[in-house]
Amino acid sequence: MSDAPFRVILRMEIKPGMEADFERTWLEIGDAVISHPANLGQWLCRGTEDTSIYYIVSDWVDEELFREFEHSDGHLEHRKKLHPFRSGGSMDTMTVVAHLPGQHPGRVAPERIRVLLFHRAADRDAIAAAYHQVSEDLAGTPGLVSNEFLGSVHDSTEFLVMSEWTDQAAFDRWEQGASHKDSTAALRPFQDSRREPSFGVYRVQARY
Repeated sequence: MSDAPFRVILRMEIKPGMEADFERTWLEIGDAVISHPANLGQWLCRGTEDTSIYYIVSDWVDEELFREFEHSDGHLEHRKKLHPFRSGGSMDTMTVVAHLPGQHPGRVAPERIRVLLFHRAADRDAIAAAYHQVSEDLAGTPGLVSNEFLGSVHDSTEFLVMSEWTDQAAFDRWEQGASHKDSTAALRPFQDSRREPSFGVYRVQARY
């Protein structure tokens, strides 16, 4: 499989006077796209001559995974929220065949973060069931990339739940949201009381 990203460019004609509402709505629901594991990022651009014309550019791992997202319920809901603002538009797709980076260092994109939750349980089946319940409740959470349930090879009662998030802001929005406590309630009885706090948030510093 080629490493070249699959690029999608949407041209959107926005109804006059609704530009600001469109931009605000796009930002509010953008996590529905960038939280997808196959998405490499997206950009909203406004025309300089006709400011009611917008271009949405998104990069994907490959076309197959983009098409899977395109036909998903999440994408249909995303489109439904943007539809009231548009009067017309079109979509082009392409594969990037070459990239020549400029010399300006630019801004460094925020690194993904890892959240580690430490648990202790004598009954592995009980904590595993709680993990699966929480994971089902968190499915589709904006910004959540993935999570894993790990068991210590040295201590059969020690467990770790590690989740990956697109960035700190996405994690903070979820953690401070109304659904946070309810969605993680099943795992709370297993928190490792020996640790204070029983969790850690880490930003990626290097990668090979």
